[in-house]
Amino acid sequence: MKVKTIDCPKCGAAVDLDSSQKIIKCSYCNATLSVEDEATHIVVDDPEKIGYEFEKGRIKAQEDSLRSKRIENAKMSFKEKFYNSFKELTGVYSLVALAMLLAIRIIVGIFANSTMALFGNMLKISINFLPIAVAAAMFGPIGAALVGGLGDILSFFINPASGGTYFPGFTLNGILTGLILGIFLYKNNIKVSSVLISWTINAVCIEVFLSGYWLYFMYGAGSGNSFWVYLWTRVISEAIKFVPSVLLIFAVCKATSKIRIK
Repeated sequence: MKVKTIDCPKCGAAVDLDSSQKIIKCSYCNATLSVEDEATHIVVDDPEKIGYEFEKGRIKAQEDSLRSKRIENAKMSFKEKFYNSFKELTGVYSLVALAMLLAIRIIVGIFANSTMALFGNMLKISINFLPIAVAAAMFGPIGAALVGGLGDILSFFINPASGGTYFPGFTLNGILTGLILGIFLYKNNIKVSSVLISWTINAVCIEVFLSGYWLYFMYGAGSGNSFWVYLWTRVISEAIKFVPSVLLIFAVCKATSKIRIK
C-alpha cells in the first residue's frame, strides 16, 4: 500500500491517503476529494464553490490585515506620530509630493481666495487649508506644518499684492493648523468624525480666537474696535464656512488616501 500526503484544496489541511482509496473526505472541512492514478490527480467535488470560498477567504484576510493596521495606527501616541512624520521627510518621493502640495498651497494662496466687503473685509473665503489637510493625512503633522507655514510665507513674497500686509501671526496659524490636522488625520482611516473633531479644534482655537486676536492687534487701534468685534466677526465667518470645509477636507483626503508614496 502506497501512502501519500496531500493538501486539501479547500482548507489546506494535510490529508493522508493510500493507493486503494478513490474517494476521501477531509477530516477538517469535510470536503470530498476524488483521487485518480494513485493520487497523482486530485478532483474536487465542487471546484467553482471551492474557488469562490478561496477568493472570499483571501479578501477577508486582506480586510483583517487592513483593520489590524488601522487599530494599530489608532493607538499610535503623539510622540510616535511626530517620529513617523519626521521619517516621511527622508524619502525622495515624499519630498517631491510635499513640494507639489506646497506649490498648490502657494497657488491657492495667491489666486483662490477672496474677502467679503459686507463684513469689513474680515470674512475671507479660501481653500488654503486643503493642501495642508492632504499633507496632514499623507505625511503627518511635521509635513503639514511645513506646507502651512512655508505656503503662507512664499505666497506673500511671490505676490505681495495678493495678500495685503505680511504678518507672521498668520504664518503661525498655518503651522498650527498643519499640526492639529496631522495629529488627527495621519495614519488614521479618514472618517467624517475625525475630520469634524480636528477641524472643530482648528476653527475654534486658530481661526476664531487666534485670528481674531491677530486682526485686533493689526487693526484694532486704528479702527477703534474692541477685540470682541473681531472675535464675533471670526465666529460668523467660521460658522458660514464650517460645514463646506469639513466636507471638502473629508472628500479630498479620502480620495488621496488611496495614493501610496514609495
